[in-house]
Amino acid sequence: MIRKDAKKRKYEYFYPLYELLADGETVFLFLKDSYNQSRYEFKEGVEVKYLAEVLDAGTGEFLRSVYFPFIPAVIKNGYAYKRARSEESFSIIRKYKIDQAVYGK
Repeated sequence: MIRKDAKKRKYEYFYPLYELLADGETVFLFLKDSYNQSRYEFKEGVEVKYLAEVLDAGTGEFLRSVYFPFIPAVIKNGYAYKRARSEESFSIIRKYKIDQAVYGK
């Protein structure tokens, strides 16, 4: 997406991807919206969920769209890893299992 500032004659480029993560031949594309923010769905009383498009890099096929409750730091061997900090500022790594249906199995 390109937006032109008429006064300054300057072009701003918005990259369509917020994050690209791969797990073997499965690629997770976390998308951006027109405000250059990570694309998400929000409903009152429900947590923010981030949209990811899942592709098979080997065949080039689109598998499905999924929502994540966070954008993982790493996706590996069917698990999503999230980095966090404790109240005492210690690093915490949380591990979450990704449903096999996401991988098209």
